[in-house]
Amino acid sequence: MRSEYLVQIEDGFAPSTLRALNAMGHAFQRISLPGELRMGYAAVITIGDKEVMAGADPRRAGEAGAVGCKNDKGNGCRK
Repeated sequence: MRSEYLVQIEDGFAPSTLRALNAMGHAFQRISLPGELRMGYAAVITIGDKEVMAGADPRRAGEAGAVGCKNDKGNGCRK
């Protein structure tokens, strides 16, 4: 049974993975040339009680970072 939906994908998926998913009925449309990036960008920041963490999509230029809180005495950023 074939899917009526196409999943758009960038270059970089292992051919064996695409073959396995295709055998399960998933259909793909490649939207990039080899090595080219076309899809969106992701970044995240989480704020905990005593820590701030950040991460960014490693495929893009740029990075995520966190800056300490003003007058932080080891109690974290939240009051």
